[in-house]
This record gives sequence, structure tokens and C-alpha cells, in this order.
Amino acid sequence: MIDEEFYIEETSPVKVFFTILFFILLLSAIGAVYYFYFYHEPIRLKDIELELGSAPSLDVNDYLKNIGRYDFPLDISKLSVDEDGKTNAIGEYSYEVIVNEETLRGKIFVVDTTPPEVTLRELIIGLGEEYDLDDFLVTCEDYSVICHVNYANDKDEDLINEEGTHKIKLNISDIHGNTITKTAILIVDKDASLYDLKASNEEVSQIYPLDDKWDGTYTVKPEKGFLEDSEEFETEILKLANSDISSLFEESIKETKLLTIYNKYNYVIGFSLKVTFENEVIYLSESEYSKLEIEDET
Repeated sequence: MIDEEFYIEETSPVKVFFTILFFILLLSAIGAVYYFYFYHEPIRLKDIELELGSAPSLDVNDYLKNIGRYDFPLDISKLSVDEDGKTNAIGEYSYEVIVNEETLRGKIFVVDTTPPEVTLRELIIGLGEEYDLDDFLVTCEDYSVICHVNYANDKDEDLINEEGTHKIKLNISDIHGNTITKTAILIVDKDASLYDLKASNEEVSQIYPLDDKWDGTYTVKPEKGFLEDSEEFETEILKLANSDISSLFEESIKETKLLTIYNKYNYVIGFSLKVTFENEVIYLSESEYSKLEIEDET
């Protein structure tokens, strides 16, 4: 009798109804919590760190801390980039994400932690001849542009007084202190001259100011090159500046521009005078300039 009553009580429709209702409400609550946290969680932004020279992501989800995929508008226009879309200046920048008409702002930090990419040349100098550490550099590529070269061992500075072939360790760094160590070869030969090598090189490396139309005509071409801080440079500049170029031509000159020609060692290997007339542009030749000097002396 007792078992029958108990069985009837447990299987009462009312209790079954409330039991089912309880589980429905529980599942609804769980679903509501899940929906709230995964679909209505507040949008939070990341602080982004980018290496100088890298391209920023254009996917807004890479800037969000939230789990899931979103298509919110992203604005990174304040970030400084080059024509290829790569970061070109270190610093702190802001970006924006628009969420339901609300503008959220985050930060992008552009850093430089990459050492320069360097290639070196073998250097031959005379016995006791001074040289610049930059003379070892063939290329030094770095997004921070400037490269600094130092001895890894200061005692290597004295090797200029020892004939022979020497291995020298160099520390090459950028302006942010990112450093790479490379081994360079220094050959000290009493019969060699690094100065003669540099001054005799006639390979045009650059022209200042830049002139893509320069036709290779020299107005002044010395036997050997010289540096900008030399007396030869000052002498030639003064002579050119004081020359009356207009006396060579009947036509009026609209403009004259002095081009300085450099070799790959940054030695001045000549000058070219660009003369602009109303309907013509010429580069004054050595022979024309020599006539002017003869006339000035008579």
C-alpha cells in the first residue's frame, strides 16, 4: 500500500510539469548568459605593437580582445606608412573602431628591434694610413636609415701599424641601438694607398643637386678627386662662382646651376655647370670653360 501511494505521488502530472518547467527555465538562463557574454560582451581594444617596416593588418578582429568575428569599421589612417603601406616612423599612434555609432580608440606602437642588414668589403690601406670604419661598408640597410660602425675591440684600431691581413670585428648599429657584429678583413700593405684608391675612382655614385638629365659633361674634372672639406674644393667653387659665364654666349642666360659629382667613396670628382636659356639647356664643357678662363686672364 505504501509503495503504491509513493509511486502515484512521484508520477503526479503536476510534479512532472514543474520538473519540466524548471529545466526549461534553467536552460533559458544558461542560454541567456551565453548570449550575453558571447554576443553582447562589451567590445575591448588591444594595444598593438608593430615592427618598423611591417604592414599593419586591415582586419578589425586583429585589434579586438573579444572572441568572435566582427565587421566593425576600422580607421588606422593616423599611422605613418610609406607608399607600400609599411610603417616608416617609430612612435605611438591611435586607431579607431566604430561600434554601433560609438567610436572606440586604441593605440599602435611602432618599434624598431631589427638590426641592420650589412655587407662589407675587404679594405686595403697603406702602412700607418688612417681610414674610416664606414669604408668597410658596401651596404647597410635599415629602416632607421643611419648606421653607426664601431670596433668590437678598441685595440684593433692599432692594426694600421702592422703589415699583413687582419680580421676585425665590427659592431654595426642603427640609431635605436639594434646591433649586429660582423667580421671585416683589413689588409695593411706598405705599398698601398687607400687615399689614391678613393681619389682615383671615377665611378659616378651621386650628383648634387639631383639631375636625372645630366649628360655626363664635366665643366671641371680634376686629375684626382677630393673631399668637400679640402682646399681644392673651396678653390674650385670660388672660381666657378666668380666666372662670368654669360660672356661665352650671345643669348641671355635664364639660370645657371652648379652640379657636384661624387664617386662611390664620396669624393668630389668634378663639377658640371647647367646653363638654361630661353629654348635650350646645355651643360658647359671643360673646353668652353677653359676659354672663359683664358679670356679672364687676358
